Amino acid sequence: MSDGEAKGKGNIVAWIGAAVGIVSAVGVLYGILHHPDTSVTDYQKQVQATCVRTHGILTASHSDIFQFNPSFNLSSPLEGLVVDKAALIRVAQSSMDSVKQEFIVLDQQTVPKALQSQKKALSQAENRYDLALQKQLQFIQANVRDGMTLRQVNDLEAESNATQSSAKAGLNGALTALAGSECTATPP
Repeated sequence: MSDGEAKGKGNIVAWIGAAVGIVSAVGVLYGILHHPDTSVTDYQKQVQATCVRTHGILTASHSDIFQFNPSFNLSSPLEGLVVDKAALIRVAQSSMDSVKQEFIVLDQQTVPKALQSQKKALSQAENRYDLALQKQLQFIQANVRDGMTLRQVNDLEAESNATQSSAKAGLNGALTALAGSECTATPP
């Protein structure tokens, strides 16, 4: 092989190497500059987590608010438990505060631009739900007496549940819209 042929093959190899290097650099640059935006799905995961934690708070068992009623009639099981009003108020206040804290944590997250309107709707639903919880707490403080049976308390709560049911539905709907999938924070 002559010097000219060797130089020619060397030039071809150099050009091929340069071309591969340029293509590789373009690929790396494209990968760096073109990251898929996961901010929406990441935020929606946070919303789902808030739903799960809030649902857990609101559905936790609080057997300490009831005491056994030794003089109840076996034919009426709801008469078998009486309410400890102080414990009921403490649990209601604690649940309300814990739910507020969950939403404070969510509010500290950066909301992607694509979800701004859904987040605004959620904030409004949060406010309505918070007011409903406050009204329920006030209702308990004003109307529940220590030692009432579970049946009596359930009958009383039926009166106050209309406002809260609407607020629950609004909150769950706003959370579902923001999460992009079913997101039920409050029990029906």
